Amino acid sequence: MLESEAEDHQTTDEPFGVGDQPDNTTVLPRLWQEFIPRIHEINPASGACRYGAWNCLPHAERSDPDELLYVAGLGVALPVTIPPGMVQWTAAPSRYARFIHSGPALRLGDTIEYIYALWLPRAGLERGTSFGFESYDQRFSVANPHSEIAYFVPLAS
Repeated sequence: MLESEAEDHQTTDEPFGVGDQPDNTTVLPRLWQEFIPRIHEINPASGACRYGAWNCLPHAERSDPDELLYVAGLGVALPVTIPPGMVQWTAAPSRYARFIHSGPALRLGDTIEYIYALWLPRAGLERGTSFGFESYDQRFSVANPHSEIAYFVPLAS
Protein backbone atom coordinates (compact mmCIF):
# COMPACT_ATOMS: atom_id res chain seq x y z
CA MET A 1 0.00 0.00 0.00
CA LEU A 2 1.28 3.44 -0.84
CA GLU A 3 0.11 6.96 -0.02
CA SER A 4 1.59 10.01 -1.64
CA GLU A 5 1.26 13.74 -1.71
CA ALA A 6 3.44 16.71 -2.57
CA GLU A 7 4.18 18.97 0.35
CA ASP A 8 6.56 21.61 1.56
CA HIS A 9 8.63 20.18 4.37
CA GLN A 10 11.03 22.05 6.56
CA THR A 11 12.55 20.03 9.32
CA THR A 12 13.44 21.46 12.70
CA ASP A 13 15.26 18.27 13.65
CA GLU A 14 18.64 17.51 12.18
CA PRO A 15 19.30 13.92 11.09
CA PHE A 16 22.53 12.87 12.68
CA GLY A 17 24.60 9.76 11.99
CA VAL A 18 27.24 7.89 10.04
CA GLY A 19 27.89 6.44 6.58
CA ASP A 20 28.59 6.88 2.87
CA GLN A 21 28.76 3.54 1.04
CA PRO A 22 27.15 2.12 -2.10
CA ASP A 23 23.50 1.32 -1.41
CA ASN A 24 22.67 -2.37 -1.36
CA THR A 25 20.87 -4.88 0.78
CA THR A 26 23.93 -5.59 2.93
CA VAL A 27 25.48 -2.14 3.37
CA LEU A 28 22.48 -0.16 4.65
CA PRO A 29 21.30 -2.73 7.23
CA ARG A 30 24.90 -2.99 8.48
CA LEU A 31 25.07 0.82 8.76
CA TRP A 32 21.90 0.85 10.87
CA GLN A 33 23.22 -2.03 13.00
CA GLU A 34 26.32 0.05 13.75
CA PHE A 35 24.34 3.25 14.40
CA ILE A 36 21.49 2.02 16.65
CA PRO A 37 23.70 0.87 19.57
CA ARG A 38 25.38 4.32 19.50
CA ILE A 39 22.17 6.37 19.74
CA HIS A 40 22.73 6.86 23.48
CA GLU A 41 25.87 8.90 22.63
CA ILE A 42 23.76 11.58 20.94
CA ASN A 43 22.72 14.22 23.40
CA PRO A 44 20.35 15.93 23.30
CA ALA A 45 18.24 13.74 21.01
CA SER A 46 14.78 15.08 20.16
CA GLY A 47 12.30 12.27 19.88
CA ALA A 48 12.44 8.65 18.85
CA CYS A 49 12.13 9.17 15.09
CA ARG A 50 15.09 7.87 13.13
CA TYR A 51 16.00 9.14 9.68
CA GLY A 52 17.79 7.81 6.66
CA ALA A 53 18.93 10.75 4.53
CA TRP A 54 20.22 10.05 1.02
CA ASN A 55 21.42 11.75 -2.10
CA CYS A 56 22.65 10.46 -5.43
CA LEU A 57 26.26 11.23 -6.24
CA PRO A 58 27.10 12.59 -9.70
CA HIS A 59 27.80 9.67 -12.08
CA ALA A 60 31.48 10.64 -12.40
CA GLU A 61 31.96 10.36 -8.62
CA ARG A 62 30.39 6.91 -8.22
CA SER A 63 32.42 3.75 -7.81
CA ASP A 64 29.23 1.73 -8.36
CA PRO A 65 26.12 2.63 -10.45
CA ASP A 66 23.89 2.41 -7.34
CA GLU A 67 26.21 4.35 -5.03
CA LEU A 68 24.69 7.15 -3.02
CA LEU A 69 25.48 9.18 0.06
CA TYR A 70 23.40 7.82 2.96
CA VAL A 71 23.27 8.99 6.57
CA ALA A 72 21.55 6.91 9.26
CA GLY A 73 20.43 9.40 11.84
CA LEU A 74 18.34 10.83 14.61
CA GLY A 75 16.80 14.25 15.12
CA VAL A 76 18.70 16.36 17.64
CA ALA A 77 18.16 19.57 19.56
CA LEU A 78 20.86 22.20 19.08
CA PRO A 79 23.47 22.77 20.31
CA VAL A 80 24.86 19.25 20.19
CA THR A 81 28.28 17.68 20.53
CA ILE A 82 29.06 15.40 17.60
CA PRO A 83 30.26 11.98 18.83
CA PRO A 84 33.45 10.61 17.19
CA GLY A 85 32.77 8.88 13.88
CA MET A 86 29.47 10.69 13.31
CA VAL A 87 28.49 13.68 11.20
CA GLN A 88 25.96 16.47 11.55
CA TRP A 89 23.65 17.17 8.64
CA THR A 90 20.96 19.81 8.29
CA ALA A 91 18.08 19.32 5.87
CA ALA A 92 17.57 22.28 3.56
CA PRO A 93 13.98 23.46 3.14
CA SER A 94 12.58 21.95 -0.04
CA ARG A 95 9.40 20.66 -1.63
CA TYR A 96 8.94 16.91 -1.24
CA ALA A 97 6.58 14.20 -2.41
CA ARG A 98 5.74 12.07 0.62
CA PHE A 99 5.03 8.37 0.26
CA ILE A 100 4.03 5.86 2.93
CA HIS A 101 5.51 2.41 2.34
CA SER A 102 3.33 -0.16 4.09
CA GLY A 103 4.70 -3.66 4.41
CA PRO A 104 8.00 -5.39 5.13
CA ALA A 105 11.05 -3.12 5.04
CA LEU A 106 12.67 -5.54 2.56
CA ARG A 107 9.99 -4.48 0.04
CA LEU A 108 10.86 -0.76 0.26
CA GLY A 109 12.72 -1.19 -3.04
CA ASP A 110 9.37 -1.94 -4.73
CA THR A 111 7.98 1.36 -3.46
CA ILE A 112 11.08 3.24 -4.63
CA GLU A 113 10.82 1.60 -8.06
CA TYR A 114 7.15 2.68 -8.29
CA ILE A 115 8.02 6.26 -7.30
CA TYR A 116 10.72 6.74 -9.93
CA ALA A 117 9.41 4.56 -12.76
CA LEU A 118 5.71 5.46 -12.56
CA TRP A 119 4.58 8.10 -10.06
CA LEU A 120 7.02 10.93 -10.82
CA PRO A 121 6.66 10.64 -14.64
CA ARG A 122 2.85 10.36 -14.44
CA ALA A 123 2.70 13.38 -12.12
CA GLY A 124 4.91 15.35 -14.53
CA LEU A 125 7.47 15.88 -11.78
CA GLU A 126 11.21 15.38 -11.52
CA ARG A 127 13.45 14.53 -8.61
CA GLY A 128 15.19 17.60 -7.17
CA THR A 129 18.82 17.83 -6.13
CA SER A 130 18.21 18.11 -2.36
CA PHE A 131 18.68 15.16 -0.05
CA GLY A 132 15.73 12.82 0.20
CA PHE A 133 14.96 11.07 3.43
CA GLU A 134 12.97 8.32 5.03
CA SER A 135 11.60 8.46 8.55
CA TYR A 136 11.18 5.56 10.91
CA ASP A 137 8.78 6.41 13.74
CA GLN A 138 6.61 4.28 16.05
CA ARG A 139 4.87 2.73 13.01
CA PHE A 140 8.11 1.00 11.96
CA SER A 141 9.27 -2.41 13.10
CA VAL A 142 11.52 -4.76 11.14
CA ALA A 143 9.54 -7.75 12.47
CA ASN A 144 6.09 -6.33 11.57
CA PRO A 145 4.82 -7.26 8.08
CA HIS A 146 2.50 -4.20 8.25
CA SER A 147 5.28 -1.78 9.19
CA GLU A 148 5.24 1.75 7.75
CA ILE A 149 8.08 3.97 6.52
CA ALA A 150 7.59 7.56 5.36
CA TYR A 151 9.71 8.21 2.26
CA PHE A 152 10.30 11.81 1.09
CA VAL A 153 11.51 12.51 -2.46
CA PRO A 154 12.79 16.03 -3.18
CA LEU A 155 11.04 17.67 -6.11
CA ALA A 156 12.60 19.92 -8.74
CA SER A 157 11.21 23.46 -8.73
